[in-house]
Amino acid sequence: TAAGHVYAWGLDNHGQLGNGTTTSIQTPVEVEGVGGTGHLSNIVAISDGYADPMALASTGHVYTWGYDNWGELGDGITGTDSSTPVEVKGPGGTGNLSSVVAVSADYANEYAVTAAGHLYAWGADGGGELGDGAHTTKNTPVEVEGVGGTGHLANVLAASGGYGDAFALVAPPTVTKVTPASGPIAGGTTVAITGTDFAGATAVHFGTTTASTLTVTSTTKITVTSPSGSVGTVTVTVTTPGGTSPDVAGDVFGYRDVPAVTSLSPTTGSTTGGTVVTVTGANLSAASSVDFGAMGATSFTVTSTTTLTATTPAESAGTVTVTVTTPSGT
Repeated sequence: TAAGHVYAWGLDNHGQLGNGTTTSIQTPVEVEGVGGTGHLSNIVAISDGYADPMALASTGHVYTWGYDNWGELGDGITGTDSSTPVEVKGPGGTGNLSSVVAVSADYANEYAVTAAGHLYAWGADGGGELGDGAHTTKNTPVEVEGVGGTGHLANVLAASGGYGDAFALVAPPTVTKVTPASGPIAGGTTVAITGTDFAGATAVHFGTTTASTLTVTSTTKITVTSPSGSVGTVTVTVTTPGGTSPDVAGDVFGYRDVPAVTSLSPTTGSTTGGTVVTVTGANLSAASSVDFGAMGATSFTVTSTTTLTATTPAESAGTVTVTVTTPSGT
């Protein structure tokens, strides 16, 4: 109901109606509270398998009742049916399971998804349906492992089980920002990728090329080293067990050629500085600095992709190399 109350009717041979009896009934009865005190309330979701119902409260706690042949009540006891709800314990029987946002019951198993996207299971495990690699019945929750037994499944949205099998719906990652958004065609730029659902990331691609040194620092941030590429813009995608991020605004990286200096005018000036020099070359539009030897120009103005003007700093007499630096290199 809107108030979160639960009603049941029908077969009750294992106490699955939750009203403190094992007497079948053809009209609804309200499910009692834990230990038969009051009635369940603030329930936001329910599920039932084989006479082993479960209910999710708005508090994120989970309650079960009925059949317990394989520990599917999750209360640390196996083989003891309950005709009133019990609260599911936490992993390993410590505390109680919490922060749950979705539940599902099947023939002899129960599944719970947490707000953090983790998946827990308990009950029978003859077919490996608990997903912990053990094939051992559990009467308290265990966390489902990741693909190939590596880590744990992450970014789970929902789960469901059948007879000896289980399924999980995993959220795909999204990329919202790439920093910096450009780099040299030679690659080697350390790039921070921001987004969502990065847990378990297995690859990052710049266009069709795989990035190296992938480091997942959190579920929302990855750092990688850009691979080499051609001049132009590519889409940056992240791949996890949940899939590959879609193409959205903010997930692009631009490859730029390094700047080149081909001529200077004039080619000499006073040691006191102040000479305005026209620098001609290529790929100068994103210039961040102009240097005369080890000294930076006192000021510079980019006039086009091939031309900029720079004012010389004070220097000792002699010849120096003039360099231009952009995000793509020097």
